[in-house]
Amino acid sequence: MFTMFHILLPLAAASQCSDPLEADLLENSGLQMLQHSLQVRQGGDFFDFGKILANEPPGSFLQGMEVLVKANDMVYNTTQPWYHAELDQLDAFQAGGRSWQRLRHYDRDPKPGGVFGRVFLEPVSGSVVIAFKGVCVERDQEQCIMDWCFLNKAKSWGPLSNDMGAMFGASPEICQKYEGQLNFTEQADSLVRQVQRDLPKHSLTLTGHSMGGLMAMVTAARQPKVLKAMTFAPTPFHVIMNDELKFSNEQMEALNSDDLVATCDAFDCGIN
Repeated sequence: MFTMFHILLPLAAASQCSDPLEADLLENSGLQMLQHSLQVRQGGDFFDFGKILANEPPGSFLQGMEVLVKANDMVYNTTQPWYHAELDQLDAFQAGGRSWQRLRHYDRDPKPGGVFGRVFLEPVSGSVVIAFKGVCVERDQEQCIMDWCFLNKAKSWGPLSNDMGAMFGASPEICQKYEGQLNFTEQADSLVRQVQRDLPKHSLTLTGHSMGGLMAMVTAARQPKVLKAMTFAPTPFHVIMNDELKFSNEQMEALNSDDLVATCDAFDCGIN
């Protein structure tokens, strides 16, 4: 076993908080804690992972995570099958004391399925967040079946992957017809590189939950020291790194774990 990325457990972070309110929010409120509004620093890259994880200065953890949680909320709820029109109408969201503008021309909503993405820009710092959507579970939605076919390909549930996929309508036989459309990692990489070409002076942070977290992690790993990712319970991605991206175990061990962060609770790490 090796560690190629940080795993952050919220309760551990709570135990290190000097502010009683923050500690209470971290320990008792789950992801809702990230709605807490905090004062932020101006200028520079908004996402300093070292300061966020150390919560230095106090409030850094909540201010950074609030942005990423809202970005994930937007990518889930402005796409099918969990579409909310009122959220889709928003051209920006407020988080971390700043306004994050949705760059709609980068929206990714592939048909019948694939990698769904949203891009947000904070103009003061020039920071950009790219959020990838996680797996959906509706058996009657073709995009959800394709998600599970990709997870089968990624062996996300180990030897149980095919059985898990079949529970959601993605049997090996059904997945065969999507074989040429399961290039999800290439789709994610293509979006990121387009943003890099268009915004070469901006810092990019990738995020996602579940399968979206997998996309963020493997895409950031392809450009070490250039991209970074902070994710929520990412789907295991070792097989994808080995088989699809051709990373050796030694290459994975050499990746900078400070730039690849998985946040999760003790019951979700490596499961979702």
